[in-house]
Amino acid sequence: MGQQGLLGTIRKSSTRKCSGDSRGAIYRLLSNHYYIGQVHFKGVCYEGQHEAIIDRALWDKVQKTLSNNKGESTGEYRRVEASLLNKKLFDGITGEPLMPVHAKKNGRRYRYYVSQSLLRNNVSSGATGWRLPGISLEKIVYNIIRSALTQKAQISASAIAAGVSACYIPEMLAKAQLIRLQPDVALDGFSRRVAIGKDGIEVELNLNPLLPESVGQSVIGMVISERMVMQRRGSETRLVIPGADVSTQPVDSTLLTSVARAHVWAAEILSGKTAAMTDIAIREKVSDSYVKKVMPLAFLAPDIVTAIIEGRQPPHLTNQMMIRHMQIPLDWQEQRRVFGFPVLSENR
Repeated sequence: MGQQGLLGTIRKSSTRKCSGDSRGAIYRLLSNHYYIGQVHFKGVCYEGQHEAIIDRALWDKVQKTLSNNKGESTGEYRRVEASLLNKKLFDGITGEPLMPVHAKKNGRRYRYYVSQSLLRNNVSSGATGWRLPGISLEKIVYNIIRSALTQKAQISASAIAAGVSACYIPEMLAKAQLIRLQPDVALDGFSRRVAIGKDGIEVELNLNPLLPESVGQSVIGMVISERMVMQRRGSETRLVIPGADVSTQPVDSTLLTSVARAHVWAAEILSGKTAAMTDIAIREKVSDSYVKKVMPLAFLAPDIVTAIIEGRQPPHLTNQMMIRHMQIPLDWQEQRRVFGFPVLSENR
């Protein structure tokens, strides 16, 4: 590019000098939405008034290539997920903030939001507070915001109550339909404060980003409260919104993994591929008792397995509860009664 006179602007910093033909500059050039007739503004893409100069199929192919290359070449610090509820998440009773932390296990990074009191003192010292899985909590908050952005009457009422001119309401409602499909934008731009209580969650929204940038306006607030069930799992907590759509509920990956293991192990025993559960324990580097406790999950009723896969099982059915504290009946109807599932008709 430099030899052909296409060298871009040179940007200087305190540590290095970056030319316009650097890899970053080329990536920005190739990912410019302007070429496909769109305008990118504050994290949202809008259809522009100009014609596209690149075919959409070619554009998508280039973006896929860029994404694959980026995943292979960037270092770990580039792949770190942002904690979008940082400085916005609080204990609903004490007002104490929850801070983002992460831990690594087997090369995998896990994010959490933890009460400050637990960061300063451990549980053994008597400290109490929250330790919530980051991805699950952010998904729940996003789903609450997404649902709120479809409530046209409530958005309009909140805007008018804040003194917004009625002429801006249609534009606000239209923009809400675009943004509600973009999780990062919705979480970062619209969550003002999130409070966690023992039996629920309260999300305070900031609707100002729906207004045109030129309109100065005091905060347009909107508060949504949902009942939420907390499932303790060791030192962590699983979050469930009762009655929520199946697609919005986080799946209990620990329980699902145990069910999958049980089916694989049972198939090995029944087919003769593996002679005994002791052989499985040695291969998997777990105790014999653990294999014996997990194995009964292979004989759960199909509808119960489907519910676990979709995250629809009752809140009390955690992995720990099922493999340590429950006797699993072989009869499927009895399983449904014991575990709290609807008992199916005998004719089915």
